[in-house]
Amino acid sequence: MEGTGVYMAMVKTGLERYNLTNHDSLVAGTAQAVVTPAVADAYAPTIAELVRDKYITGNSLTAITPQRQSILTRITTPNCPGATCAVVGLAYTTTALVYSGTTDPRFDLLGTYLASPGVAGGGLITKPEGDGSILSGNSGMVFPNPMGAVPGVLAIYTYIDQSFYANFVRIQDTRDADLRGGLTLSGMSKDGVNTLRVNGDAITTGNSAINGSQTVAGPATFLNDVSVKDPGAGTVCVKFYVAGQIDVNCNGVLNAKAGTFTGPLGTVRVGNTGSAYTIDSSGKVRGQNGFYTAVNSMFGDNPNGVMFGGTFFTVTQDGINALLSVQSDGQVQARKSVATQFIALTSAVTLGQACGTPATISVQGPATMPGNTALASDGNGGVATCIGGVWTGITKLGAFNAACPTEGAMAADAAGIALICQGGRYASLADRFGSLVFSESTVVSNVGINPLATDQPAYPAVSKPLCASTSSPPRAYIIPNNETQRPQKVNRYLQDNGSSWLVYMLDGNRNVVTDASATVQTYCAYN
Repeated sequence: MEGTGVYMAMVKTGLERYNLTNHDSLVAGTAQAVVTPAVADAYAPTIAELVRDKYITGNSLTAITPQRQSILTRITTPNCPGATCAVVGLAYTTTALVYSGTTDPRFDLLGTYLASPGVAGGGLITKPEGDGSILSGNSGMVFPNPMGAVPGVLAIYTYIDQSFYANFVRIQDTRDADLRGGLTLSGMSKDGVNTLRVNGDAITTGNSAINGSQTVAGPATFLNDVSVKDPGAGTVCVKFYVAGQIDVNCNGVLNAKAGTFTGPLGTVRVGNTGSAYTIDSSGKVRGQNGFYTAVNSMFGDNPNGVMFGGTFFTVTQDGINALLSVQSDGQVQARKSVATQFIALTSAVTLGQACGTPATISVQGPATMPGNTALASDGNGGVATCIGGVWTGITKLGAFNAACPTEGAMAADAAGIALICQGGRYASLADRFGSLVFSESTVVSNVGINPLATDQPAYPAVSKPLCASTSSPPRAYIIPNNETQRPQKVNRYLQDNGSSWLVYMLDGNRNVVTDASATVQTYCAYN
């Protein structure tokens, strides 16, 4: 039986090679895999086909075991395609190993077979109970018996799962090798030199170090940065960034024969530009990190732009008197007015805190005299001014019923409505004054009115006030003064008389109370 074990081990090796070589076709999930060289049934190659195609070494191996039993193969691909895909190869006898003239299995010989060299770990025999399964001697693998519920069948298996297959790269492999380490070539290519030849696209997602020359016959696309190093110092002398930037280090020289650089917004010429200038630009020039000049003018031969000590630049009208100055301490000074759509105060001060003087806050410079007024943010949306050496609030932002620190302090809400701090809360200033504004107080009297006059008596009149608002009419109130009390009531009322009111003080019979007088107070009404 040891001979049979050696024979089955050779078949297993050949079947395993076949499965590895044709793995991708076998697991594709099609009804019939296409393998090269072709076989009659890709999922059941014969021993003769495995020998013919060099999967089994040696040409003497036949499909008959030393025990004179025929051998067949069967390949299954459970869970394929997919992450848990496996290729299972099975070589098995088509007849049972039994006692002569009986159907009783020769378990003594089957046990010897399982212990044979090369079979351990892959040998299979029929389960003793003969339930249609074949069992591995030591791995615990169980497979359906290809011959059915026939005891005495022996077999051998090969098992390739997806994780095992992914560990190998074979010649002309169509899979992505996904090498995570380096790749060193020590042999020669077909042209006799140490060459890495790529016939298709070459995509490098990590670093690629090339110590020798590299010749690219076609277009080359780099999906990441490319560096050129000094081989001696190891310094990156030139770096091409995937974002479009080029760094030139080492000696830092970039030679452009024509000296012309063209971008989407214009062209820059350097050197022999055809004019009196070393650099010509068809568009605007900007220095992202500043501008430096070694002479006393950042505007060259333009006398209206000069460079004074302590300033970045100064614009003048006549080369002497500065109109606009940007100082090195951050101040911007203008001799005349400054017009802007908005003014943003970015630094907040504490009200009541010492501020010095406006002159110390904004000192005299090339373009201005010392400051006379200094304004700052109070940190709460209001404005403070430096008066008497302390920051004093001149406007303050508040909200109705919001807490306020200073009794009687004024503020305005976001809509500009005036507020006043009373009782620790902001209240409407208009509500505290009311809608009536006092105008004038006038004393009127019936003295001198002839109550027996046949015509209309000359009742006293009070002029109406001139009010800013015409949405509501002016108001007037009568306050009694002196009069002789009689056992009847006195009626006092006003009658509209155009620009004035007539004042009536009559008794119950509508007769003039001759000694009556009153005070009339007039108001403007603002709703």
